[in-house]
Amino acid sequence: NFKGLSRQEWIVMITLIITTTISFYHIKAHSGLLPLIQESFSLTDSAAATMQTFSTITRGIAFVVMWLCGDFLPKK
Repeated sequence: NFKGLSRQEWIVMITLIITTTISFYHIKAHSGLLPLIQESFSLTDSAAATMQTFSTITRGIAFVVMWLCGDFLPKK
């Protein structure tokens, strides 16, 4: 029953869904595009690996932020 949710709770819930969806597409697209990016920008293997590492760290931080935002939803 979603009728009892406040505006803030709706915003948090919709943001979590959108963020998870974008993150999923980013994971799938990034692994497929990495060789093209590497070739286009003439990146070395270590530079491409660094880019992949920072992407993974950023994704992990985003999931922690989503988890913390999820605490705003009421527990039933």
